[in-house]
Amino acid sequence: MKFKTIIFGSGYHGRLALRKLKEKKSKFNPIFFLDNEKKKHYRTCIEKKIFPVEKIKKVDFDKIALCGRNIESQIYQLRKYKIPAKKYLFLGKSEIKPNKKDFLQRSRLLFKILEYVINKFNNENIEYWVDYSGLLSLLRNDDLAELSDVEISINIKDIIKVEKILSKKNNVFKSYYILKKNKKYVKVKKKKFNRIVLFSNTKSKKFEIPNVDFVIKDLLKYKAKNLYLETSTPIKFWRKEKTIVYNGLSLRVPNFTMEYIRLLYGKGWRQSVEFWGSTKNGFKEVKKSFYYGLLKN
Repeated sequence: MKFKTIIFGSGYHGRLALRKLKEKKSKFNPIFFLDNEKKKHYRTCIEKKIFPVEKIKKVDFDKIALCGRNIESQIYQLRKYKIPAKKYLFLGKSEIKPNKKDFLQRSRLLFKILEYVINKFNNENIEYWVDYSGLLSLLRNDDLAELSDVEISINIKDIIKVEKILSKKNNVFKSYYILKKNKKYVKVKKKKFNRIVLFSNTKSKKFEIPNVDFVIKDLLKYKAKNLYLETSTPIKFWRKEKTIVYNGLSLRVPNFTMEYIRLLYGKGWRQSVEFWGSTKNGFKEVKKSFYYGLLKN
């Protein structure tokens, strides 16, 4: 008999967990998702319904699976329902990793997007930098397809040229212009946005479709400001060109690269970890024992 399992969160990590728990050899039987986003409620994701968190009060279940970067806040939400600790299932990075065949397909599709975009950017002398977790993966020599998305920062001065390239019809990706309210934004051809996200044109229920997330940076005299997150970093990281070769493709990265990556992820950035917890200043490594400790408090 398999354990009836609820998955908290229908985002990238939750969907990875669903696919992994549905495998034939798995001892778990995923029954539905819980999610905090109202717009997702009662919709279907990979053939499983999405419900509000309070649904958990009305259902008989054996396990509740938590994964990704929001486990701590999810625990605080669930504690009021007095769920026994033995019912919690904390899934780390390696436990929800897709199978090799599906991963390679995702990797190929992601590279197609990068190759198309970077070649166009180079032809137009557009300033960009592989940033955040994308840069972290490059420095670790990891496959970028392991990430939920690849973040690339672009100079706001090039935004008109960027929009022209990314809006042009192609058979590689589709572009989405995101506007987060109460944040600074740019306006191009009547479109207001502070992020641009590209998704592969390929559709599949077997694996996560790769995407590239463009971060708009305003390069000022002494600092570079992220429009979407409203965070700033010293201008020295963005003034000179530096590249890292990835599968034969030269990708621009921030100057003083090692100093920059330590600023983002701390001195232990080289070590791949199973659980990342969010903090005000970035991310921190978390152990399963930490989560079980929260259940006791």
